[in-house]
Amino acid sequence: MGKKQKGGKRRGEDELSDTDTASLSLRSSGLGEEVELSEGEQQENVIIHSLSDHLEHLTESRKTIRESALQEIIKGLQHFRQDWVDSNKQTLSFNLRKCTSKGGKECNLALEAFGLVCVTLGETNAEMLSEWEAVLTKIALHSSDADNRSNAIILFSLICFVMDEEGHVSKRCMAICDEIFNSITATETVVTISAMHAWAFLLTSCSVSDVLNMYYESGVISFSQLLQSGDVDVRMAAGENLALLSDYISKLDENIRPLQVYLMVDTLPEQIEALMEECSKRFSKKDKKRMRTTFRSISRTLDDGESPSESLKINGKAVEIVTWAQICRLEIFRHVLGTGFQPHFQENEVLHAIFDYHANAEAKLSTAEKSQKRSVQEKSRATARANHRQVKETNQRGGHDEDDDDDEGEDYKSF
Repeated sequence: MGKKQKGGKRRGEDELSDTDTASLSLRSSGLGEEVELSEGEQQENVIIHSLSDHLEHLTESRKTIRESALQEIIKGLQHFRQDWVDSNKQTLSFNLRKCTSKGGKECNLALEAFGLVCVTLGETNAEMLSEWEAVLTKIALHSSDADNRSNAIILFSLICFVMDEEGHVSKRCMAICDEIFNSITATETVVTISAMHAWAFLLTSCSVSDVLNMYYESGVISFSQLLQSGDVDVRMAAGENLALLSDYISKLDENIRPLQVYLMVDTLPEQIEALMEECSKRFSKKDKKRMRTTFRSISRTLDDGESPSESLKINGKAVEIVTWAQICRLEIFRHVLGTGFQPHFQENEVLHAIFDYHANAEAKLSTAEKSQKRSVQEKSRATARANHRQVKETNQRGGHDEDDDDDEGEDYKSF
């Protein structure tokens, strides 16, 4: 026979009711009153404290500790957490800028992390923009690491898009992008492609008149030449930028379009058609198929003004992406947010404004508010269960005491 376990329930020790277990934690506020926290709120508090620890670890001397901290910050911010970012934005900005100076993997992680900070804040900040402009310009133009350069260019365009209210820094960023994809010296393909995407992303924030007067002619010349690149992705990026420019110009009344608009696009449909029929052996079947799909959409835009479309499902609601400008923005935010794209789109009002998404009341609640709401619902259900059990137990006791009271028994049954 097994030994009888010691202990057991002591006299006066009550079992926890459902009402008690619905509240998973009771915390003292320091003023003698207790604050009830749900399980979700507890988990969120743990994550917030952990993020604060990781933020401090960015100042550690060991590279592996800083890189690990950066990875954890990225994971945390992919689920939004606006309040924590807003409370720590200056420290985040300072520490992440220091991390970019280390180069390599640490620089890439710091750039990725600040991209999330920027989208989370979603505010005009001239001081922060100025500080990061100097850092990102240096990396974009002079770093020996192609991935660092590529990520810096994308981040530069992002912070300009979000933080640059006047547009002056955005113009400098576009000039840097132009310098990179028009460089006569050998430039890594990934850097050239990022420069084209960043240029197009900032173009989407320009007025039609600015596009026509400042960027259209030089853009058509540059991207027409890049269509002949030996790299498939460079060709497709160039074609998409030409479609974006064409999409902008299509907004002008035909009677007021300058003559150069017609002269410069006369040969483009033929170029695009030739690329769709590309049969060179230097490209794989997969790359040829990708080119045909992309250039077919570009051809429709150049010939008929038809833009591609995409439909997103956010909180069960469809978000329609119907122009090249919207597609360009969508791809940049997907790139910057990574796996955090869906959580940000659900809760981040910056993305709501950019993509004209109107969230319902439930979707607009913060993570803590949703946890609090669930806590109230859980407590309500637990209270109802406890009340029901209490009435049932009372009925059972009453049944033993008053067996002859048939009418009362029927009342209990109907309950």
